Amino acid sequence: MRILEFNGKSQRICEWAIELGINSKIISRRLHDGWSVKDALTRKIRKVSRHLPKRFDNEFTLGGVSKTIKHWAKTYGLSYSCLYNRIYQGWDFKRAVTTPQSFNSKHNVKGMVS
Repeated sequence: MRILEFNGKSQRICEWAIELGINSKIISRRLHDGWSVKDALTRKIRKVSRHLPKRFDNEFTLGGVSKTIKHWAKTYGLSYSCLYNRIYQGWDFKRAVTTPQSFNSKHNVKGMVS
């Protein structure tokens, strides 16, 4: 179990989660994504709209170019499900397409190494 120190207090992630009312998986993910301990524990949780359609038929624009999710995923070497899930989870679109897909991601395309 990982111990985090913040404001002169040391606790395990699960203890911080209970104290702060944040899911321990969110804290762990934030730290894994490179967040500071302070940000991982104190940033407000963004409300994510869970009303996205099963398929993204609408286009997203980046750098003046508009494409569907399917085409953006192919352009950046991501699986459709990876990009879909990133957007569904509230990622900024530019970050969602430009962050390489993790090799150990459960949404990884077989044989793809990033």
